[in-house]
Amino acid sequence: MSLAAVFLFFFIGLISFADPSIITGSAVQNIAYVEGGTTLTNGVRDIPGFQQYTFEVLETIKNGQMQVEIDNSIPFQDEFYSKFTISSDQPEKIGMITMSLKIPEQELQQKHISLGDLRLFYEGQETETTFLKKDGRYVYYTAQATGVGNFVIGKAAPENILVETEPVVEESEPEEMGEIPSTGEISTPEPSPLVGQAIGEPQIGFWARIRAFFGSLFG
Repeated sequence: MSLAAVFLFFFIGLISFADPSIITGSAVQNIAYVEGGTTLTNGVRDIPGFQQYTFEVLETIKNGQMQVEIDNSIPFQDEFYSKFTISSDQPEKIGMITMSLKIPEQELQQKHISLGDLRLFYEGQETETTFLKKDGRYVYYTAQATGVGNFVIGKAAPENILVETEPVVEESEPEEMGEIPSTGEISTPEPSPLVGQAIGEPQIGFWARIRAFFGSLFG
């Protein structure tokens, strides 16, 4: 083996271990030893739309493994772009996972998913998925999950819009009211009887008394 080849292998090995937080390669990552509190980044291949993920190591991992694989058996009711799982043989030591998505826009359109409708679902629940940019024919997103599990890159469910309706008021027939005197009409009180006159006694006129006098005189 030439000296140049030996130097090349040495240089490649030096680059590989210069920054242990950057891990690229296949969907399966073996972890020999990582202390708790470390953040690791793993590049992903052969998972449609999934570019890379960064995860928190909560406790020290020895001889561990992280794996990402396609799983089309994950139930999902709407249009989707891809389904996959992220697993670990020590899942309790894996914390927050931040995922980077890179998807050809044309392929999203073929799936009837618009840029604003794309979401990452974690264990059947929609996560907060942020659109980052559009660069050429690709669109980029980022999303987070609280740990390993099942994931779907799919179309957001339509939101339930509450429509406020005015209460229906039934029209009722107006109640019949008693006759109300018109404005300005003044009721005239009944005249009170004169002093010495019995209430209800009919009054006799002057001519009636004359006729009664002559009638008694010639009668």
